Amino acid sequence: MKARALALSALSLTISIPLATAYSGDMTFYTPAYSPQGSSCDMAAAPGEPIVAISHLMMNNGANPNANPLCGTTISIYNPYNQQTVPNVKIVDTCMGCDEESIDVNVELFEALGFDQAVGRVQGMDWGGSAVGGKKEKKKKRGLEPLGVGAVVEKRVPGHPHGRRGEEA
Repeated sequence: MKARALALSALSLTISIPLATAYSGDMTFYTPAYSPQGSSCDMAAAPGEPIVAISHLMMNNGANPNANPLCGTTISIYNPYNQQTVPNVKIVDTCMGCDEESIDVNVELFEALGFDQAVGRVQGMDWGGSAVGGKKEKKKKRGLEPLGVGAVVEKRVPGHPHGRRGEEA
């Protein structure tokens, strides 16, 4: 009986842990090689497939970057300027020029999130996923919640406070 109660309490503990961690940083874009040799994960992606390179500070590639456990996992990216979420964005590369919580996405995804290439850099993009590391205290201070997995696409609300998308401070 004690073993069953212990197993049930362990199960409830596992269920109460959030499955995703949210980060907030800059988002830039790049044109990937779309071949395994073009990424630090040695993974090919189809043209137009939503892919992301995350910061070298998170990837921590080690001796064999192809063996990185983050390679091939997915994140969701949320655009607070138009309230659009894109789920299932595959991690295929390392962004050497990114700050810790910044990301680099392919051009098609940058545009799908509502940005013109002329913008170049967008500040304050939220993202997260079950494979990406902790930082619960930092997330809590920012009031960030784990990102959802379903795509939510809405039109921009006129007069919304984030109307000046992509402007740098």
